[in-house]
Amino acid sequence: MRRILSILLLLCAFGTLRAQDADALKRRIVEAGSRITGISCDFVQTRQSAMLAENAVSSGRMVYRSPDYLEWSYLKPTARTFVFDGSTADPGKDKMFRDLARLIVSSIAGGNIADEAAFRTEAVSAGGDILVTMYPLKRDLKRMFTSLVLRYKADTLEATRFEMNEASGDVTVIEFTSSKITRK
Repeated sequence: MRRILSILLLLCAFGTLRAQDADALKRRIVEAGSRITGISCDFVQTRQSAMLAENAVSSGRMVYRSPDYLEWSYLKPTARTFVFDGSTADPGKDKMFRDLARLIVSSIAGGNIADEAAFRTEAVSAGGDILVTMYPLKRDLKRMFTSLVLRYKADTLEATRFEMNEASGDVTVIEFTSSKITRK
């Protein structure tokens, strides 16, 4: 009986340590994100959909300036640019674009990770990276996504991958490369 009790106590302690580790990882990312004043990087966006025979692949450049400026430029296969500056966006852009731009900007900078009203968040170390999985809690987000998965470099806390798992089963993955980050 003592042996079983000892094992149960050890498992409980291990679970508590894992939760503390996850909280520490999230705090590190949020802290590092709060110091970001700008990001410029290249990206490759891959969309997997049951409606498409092949994955749709686009590439381009992203520019972010704190607090909420985002310029998202597709270069291939078709050149087009979207600009989000606070609550306004290019003429003709809808609310969904603004919401998605806010989501991307806040996630890359670590802000959504701390939003416990909008997301249940899990963080784990995986090799030289930190994986953060965010599960939507709000109804409007749940309609769009089952989860958002972010990958950060463990040493620099730079976002390298953003995966949006949609409620429809479609998946969009954005991989960031050649990042230049400015911090306070």
